[in-house]
Amino acid sequence: MTACSALNAKGEPCKSTSVRPSGRCAYHNGKSPFGTGVGARAAAARSAEVCRTRAEKRRMTALDWAAKLVEENGKEIYDAYLTAIKNGEWRAADSILNRIYGRPTERVEMKQEQKPISEMNESELEAFIEQLERLSEAESERS
Repeated sequence: MTACSALNAKGEPCKSTSVRPSGRCAYHNGKSPFGTGVGARAAAARSAEVCRTRAEKRRMTALDWAAKLVEENGKEIYDAYLTAIKNGEWRAADSILNRIYGRPTERVEMKQEQKPISEMNESELEAFIEQLERLSEAESERS
């Protein structure tokens, strides 16, 4: 038995065994266990697609799976929230409204008695300057 005389898709010699009088393997001779070479390529492409799909499923995180399930069952989830709201569950209403419109911004104001700068000693003044610098950095990070 001799090697196939045809070249593969990369332009390299085919490594299959020649079984035809033409000196080519069944694939390059237009016949293969899958039928014609075109059919074999189509079967290989389909197989690659199935493998890709399975690999994507394996790569999905728990969050990806949860998002997929929510997308698939969105109507049922909404109906459950609506039923709970109709039964007087204010937390369900709060939850769905926050999900749709976003949570309102909460601000915390702290009032602190501050000595006039003229009455501060050196260590108090240094601490005050450090506090101002931290506030300034935090404000610039938010912007």
